[in-house]
Amino acid sequence: MGLARGMLPLIHPPHPSMAVSMIKLLSILAAVTLPAQDLPQDAGHLWQTENAWALGAGATLATAAYATDDTPRDQLSSVDGVARVTDVYGAGTFSIPAAIGLWGVGHTTQHRGLRDFGYGLTRTLGLTQLVVGPLKVASHRLRPNGANHRSFPSGHTANTFAIARFVQRQTNSWVSVPFYGMAVLTGAGRIEGRQHYLSDVVMGATVGLIVGSTVGREPSSATSRKQEGRVRWQPMTRTRGLKVRIQLN
Repeated sequence: MGLARGMLPLIHPPHPSMAVSMIKLLSILAAVTLPAQDLPQDAGHLWQTENAWALGAGATLATAAYATDDTPRDQLSSVDGVARVTDVYGAGTFSIPAAIGLWGVGHTTQHRGLRDFGYGLTRTLGLTQLVVGPLKVASHRLRPNGANHRSFPSGHTANTFAIARFVQRQTNSWVSVPFYGMAVLTGAGRIEGRQHYLSDVVMGATVGLIVGSTVGREPSSATSRKQEGRVRWQPMTRTRGLKVRIQLN
C-alpha cells in the first residue's frame, strides 16, 4: 500500500493538447479510410486544367501577400470573439465527425439525400487533409506564434472553403452564402489569433476551393476520351449463338 501511495503522484492525466491531437488524428484517419474507394478517383480529378489555373492564381496571391510582409497585425482584433467559434468550426476535429455523423444519420434513416450529402462532405474533407498535410510538412513554416512548423497552408481555412464550395455545388443557391461568410471569418480569425500569416490563409482558401470543386466531378471531356477503355466490346446477336467484337483503340 505504501508503494502504491508513493507511485500515485507519478501518474499524470494526459495533457489536453495530446488528447486533441489524438482526436484530430482519428478524425483524419476516418475521413480518409471510410470513403477510401472513391478518394483515389477524387485525387485523380485534381489534375485538371481548371484546377491548375486556380492553383496558379492562388499561389500568385499568396506570394504577393508574403512579399508585402503578411505578419498579423492588430487591425483584425474585432474578430476575436467570432474567431473562438470559427476556430472550432474549421477544425477537422469538428467538421469531419459532423460530416460522418450526417452520413451515418442518412444511412440509418434511409434518407438518401442526407446520406449522399454526408458522404460527399466526408470525401471532400478527407481529400482536403491529404492535400494540406503534405504541404504543411514540405513547407515547414513556423507559425507566427512560434507554436510549431505547420503554418502553411491554413488547414482551418482550407476545410471551411472546401465545405462552402461543396455546399454551393450541392445546393446551387444562396444557401452557401453563410458558409462562405464563415470561411472568410475563419481565415481572418486564424490571422488575428497569430496561428497563420495572410499567405497561409490565401493558399488554404485556394486548396479548399479546388478540392470542393473537384470531389465527385466527372473528368474533362479530353480525359474521358483518353480513359474510355482502350478495349471496347460489343455483343452482336446472330441467328446462331452470340459473338463479341473487340476493338483496340
